[in-house]
Amino acid sequence: MQPHILLQKLKHERVNPFIIGWFHSFLINRTQQVKVNNVLSEARLSRTGVSSPVLFTLYTNDCTSSCPENYTVKFSDDSAILGSLHKDRNPSGVTLKLRGL
Repeated sequence: MQPHILLQKLKHERVNPFIIGWFHSFLINRTQQVKVNNVLSEARLSRTGVSSPVLFTLYTNDCTSSCPENYTVKFSDDSAILGSLHKDRNPSGVTLKLRGL
C-alpha cells in the first residue's frame, strides 16, 4: 500500500484534514514493538497496513478492468477481476490484457 495515494483520495473525498493527519501519522513512520513474557522487542518501523475495510475499498475503488467482457467483484478486503475463456478465443491475448491492468 502506498500511503500517499490513500491520503490523496481522502483529500479528494473532502475528509476532515484533522482525520487525514491522523491517518498520515498512523501510516507513515510508525514504529511497533511486541512484548512477550515481559521481554520487549526492539522498535521496528512499520510501513504497511490499511486500518479498515472502508479505507481499503476507497484505496482500490479505481481498480477496474479495461476489458468490457470482464467483471470486477469487490469485497471490503479483497478484489477480483473475473472473465471467462472460450475455446475459440486466444488465451495469450487475455494474458496480455491482464498484464496491462
